[in-house]
Amino acid sequence: METALKRTISTALAACVVALSLTACGSGSSDSDSGNAADELRLGIALGDLATFDPARVLADAMQLVIPMYAETLVDVDQDDPKTVLPNLATSWEASEDLKTYTFKLRDDVTFPSGNTMTAEDVKFSLERVKNVQGASAFKMGIVDSVNVVDDTTVEFVLTGPDSSFPSRMAAPYLSVFDSKVLQENGAVSDASAVTADDAQAFMDKTTVGTGPYELEEWRRNSEVVFKLRDDYWGEAPAFDTIVLEDIRDASTQAQLVERGDIDIAMDIEPDTAASLEGKDGIKVVTEPSFNINYLAMNHQSKDAPELADDKVRQAIQMAVDYDGISSALADGAPRPAAVVPIGFVGADKVEPIGYDPDAAKKLLDEAGVSGLELDVEFANVTWYGVSQQSLWEKLQSDFDKVGIKVNIRPVEYEKWIEGYRAGEFSITSGLWAPEDFDSSSYFDPFGREAGIYGERTSMDFPIGQKLYDEYLAEKDPAGRETIAEELITAMRDDATLIPLFQANKFLVHSDAVTGVRYSPNKQIRLAEIKPS
Repeated sequence: METALKRTISTALAACVVALSLTACGSGSSDSDSGNAADELRLGIALGDLATFDPARVLADAMQLVIPMYAETLVDVDQDDPKTVLPNLATSWEASEDLKTYTFKLRDDVTFPSGNTMTAEDVKFSLERVKNVQGASAFKMGIVDSVNVVDDTTVEFVLTGPDSSFPSRMAAPYLSVFDSKVLQENGAVSDASAVTADDAQAFMDKTTVGTGPYELEEWRRNSEVVFKLRDDYWGEAPAFDTIVLEDIRDASTQAQLVERGDIDIAMDIEPDTAASLEGKDGIKVVTEPSFNINYLAMNHQSKDAPELADDKVRQAIQMAVDYDGISSALADGAPRPAAVVPIGFVGADKVEPIGYDPDAAKKLLDEAGVSGLELDVEFANVTWYGVSQQSLWEKLQSDFDKVGIKVNIRPVEYEKWIEGYRAGEFSITSGLWAPEDFDSSSYFDPFGREAGIYGERTSMDFPIGQKLYDEYLAEKDPAGRETIAEELITAMRDDATLIPLFQANKFLVHSDAVTGVRYSPNKQIRLAEIKPS
């Protein structure tokens, strides 16, 4: 079977034959002796939530794969043990005794495409800008009071309170470092006025100013993104000269294209489609457990369904869901955590989820004095983690009907859905979350407290969440952190505002012309690690 990569190499070989009398020429594939890079790697991926390349203004699933192409963070997580934090742009770090000050030592050999060398000033500017632009990712810097330059290779973070998870927090791709000199020349502002004064998004949507191995060459919205390898990348160069992300939102279309050789990797494959491709000539199917969660969210202050403010009604809805049926029919047997904190994170393995119990759900609705509840549901008409949200809601519609709840399902385009969800307009909907870093605080912050971004979207009434979150951040002892995390996860489960449906398996289908394709806990896949076979 011909693949995108094989065709590229064949074209390169043909060119060599033509030019043989004039010069020597490589095959186009990666070669450790020659250092040549293969020409092109093509991915099929749903890019519906890719609205900008400015991390200060966005929080989107696709960005976890895209940002590391052109920008890097102070630390990274271990691919095989994501709870372990590794040096990246920083070589080391240390915390004060009270966990309120963290000092990072930086590499001195990192450069931007402009030729400027990265310094502590760039770190300060980039991360203060994330906080002060006040975009969707700003909460990642919420605990930071100030960023101080000690010297060119030393930067200090002073926090508003203790945070035992801070080094892990700094692995989030949204906290990448950018060229402050070039950004300021093109409208970027990092101080408190940034929320209105910063004007750099348009520049960042067409020009690379990060330290990563690739530069943005072209972005055609709703079509494709093209990245070109940097000639002057400071680190070890990846194998491919060009990486193309084709915006393909239909899983079956992705499968057809990878079979045909038009793309090398399909990112959004459903379980049944993946099974149908197993054993096909020239195709590899990678199936791995992930930390990605598909969940339900309910609004306490819904004008259309005020009943959702009642704990008993939300708990009844939690008990009305046939989780095993969803897992077996739609999600390839994926497990389910107790709350929106993945299995494998601190405290999550200790808490049992609430299971399917329609009789108990009916009893709770009776106790709440609720009958004939009708819910209008708007949800993103997409496939997340291999599961069609249309199919998911058809199943949920059937489940809720069994306990006397009528659901009217209304699929909408992703862009309309995310706008409505961020505005808190939905009574009930489904969402997704993939981790950017690997401490449970990265879930407690957005999902486990009223002031978190999802607490605000759902008008959550959950005061215990903030108290336990603060205690968790202040605790140094691992056993103590586990105990507090268990208590908070239990409280999140019983509050039932945000209900996990399944923790997805990840399906990656790729041509056998490439190798190194595997799930990455915080980057979807690590494109820089993929090589020609």
